[in-house]
Amino acid sequence: MNSTDRQTLQLEVDQLIEEINTIAATTQFNGQNILTGEGAINNIQTGLNAGESVSFTVGGVSATKLGLSSGASGQEYSGRVASATVDTAGDIMINGVDIDAYTHAAGNTAGDLADHLNLQSSVTGVTATAYNRVEGKVVGLGELSIDEIYVGTTDGASTNAVSVGASFSSLSALAAAINEKAPGVTAEVSSEGRIILSNTTGADIVLDGAGLAAAGFEPDPNTATDDQTTASTYNKYAGFIKFENNDGSSNPISFEIDADAGTAADLKVFGLNVKTAEGVVSGGTVTDGATITANQAITINGVSIGEITTDTAAAYMEAINAVNAETGVTATALTAISSLRRMMMQVRLVNLHSI
Repeated sequence: MNSTDRQTLQLEVDQLIEEINTIAATTQFNGQNILTGEGAINNIQTGLNAGESVSFTVGGVSATKLGLSSGASGQEYSGRVASATVDTAGDIMINGVDIDAYTHAAGNTAGDLADHLNLQSSVTGVTATAYNRVEGKVVGLGELSIDEIYVGTTDGASTNAVSVGASFSSLSALAAAINEKAPGVTAEVSSEGRIILSNTTGADIVLDGAGLAAAGFEPDPNTATDDQTTASTYNKYAGFIKFENNDGSSNPISFEIDADAGTAADLKVFGLNVKTAEGVVSGGTVTDGATITANQAITINGVSIGEITTDTAAAYMEAINAVNAETGVTATALTAISSLRRMMMQVRLVNLHSI
């Protein structure tokens, strides 16, 4: 089995883990969640007479509680990488090792960033692997009316996106067409009725066409053209990077910036935030207007935090804490006032299993 086969299998495992979390979060009896490990179902009547009842609780069965979460110690996952340059060697550090400067070139993807980091893998003790994943919203498994969709990847200057069909009556038909025709992208449909696109190269995924919204994706930003000649006319999703210890150990992986020259923006080129202790990740300032769509597939320990439509640290905190039973992670929002009287908001994540 080669590395591509292993990456493909890991993506399938991650998707199965996500389905386990969905079942754990949504299974109800008599209006109560019964698989999250929260609370009990009491006094179910089992007979005709008073006192003939049973009370019981069910332990949580999320992936984290079952020990299946992909966010294990010794592994870290980035957010989507950025198209930017890290000017100076040592601006960022992995496991205390200065990382060489990185110059972004047109067409560079998460795969290029991973290759850059792996040049120093022998001294950081960490291997970087690029991948990509785009999730649609849940639209169901029944009959649909989906217009033309273009799917592919991009090298920055142009895309290889192709039309996978003029119309589709279901997500399964769309997924089959993508797998047959779209270069560099694999599609599958989840049990709850959402389509998931992925690759194991980290190449940017491109989506275009009038059928995007009906398929659960962000709508086509420019319905007047489907030629993918200008970035503003299609949706593009950058890839992610997975970090693993070379020795397979569960030792924590740290990401830091140089106190004198490095900035949080340098780490964000690689889709990272500062992480200096096991179980604690500190984010930067929440950007004005920075909301999260369901398609952006932001996950914590394999669990999607869903759509966030308000650009405040409090909104991000609430979304993260809404699924903490499945992720094992809690978030706190911090507010400070700088010398310029600007509000600085930060989200801090704490792994509940490490404290």
